[in-house]
Amino acid sequence: MDTTKLQPALMPAADAIVERAYQEHLSAVLAQLTSLTRDRTVAEDLAQEAFVRLTREVRAGRTPDNIGGWLHRVAANLVTSRARRMRVAERYAPALVDRQLGASPEDEAMRRERAGLILSALEGLSQTDRAAVVMAAQGFRGPEIARTLRRTQAATRTLLCRARTKLRGRLVLADVA
Repeated sequence: MDTTKLQPALMPAADAIVERAYQEHLSAVLAQLTSLTRDRTVAEDLAQEAFVRLTREVRAGRTPDNIGGWLHRVAANLVTSRARRMRVAERYAPALVDRQLGASPEDEAMRRERAGLILSALEGLSQTDRAAVVMAAQGFRGPEIARTLRRTQAATRTLLCRARTKLRGRLVLADVA
């Protein structure tokens, strides 16, 4: 919305209020933002956004009673919003990468060969050892593996340790590890 068309007579007064607020509060707002973000460049960007929002409010005739307090609250809210956006971006960024796009035929052949060697090494383990290692690799926790194998948790930990050692030895011999 273009506020210059709404209240043109108030523009010079509004700009004077914002200019005065900028002179009085910029250093404190920047200090707050720098301490919160630990990045001077980001702090400067967020301070600029806070003053842009103040300009909109003042031009719309909604001048805050306590401009300094208002600026500090808006600045803190901007830091929180930025942190949320960054967390969402970090969470979903890996899903945006198409890992299959760059796989060459050679890479695919090597992956299949490696998988075959791993399966051969697994087949060399006893059925119980293999089940324990595969369950652990799939993310099952020790107590779940112990219940499935009908063993105590201590026995399962020992079994897993020994099975992994055997598997690692077989993979080293096969030049996979």
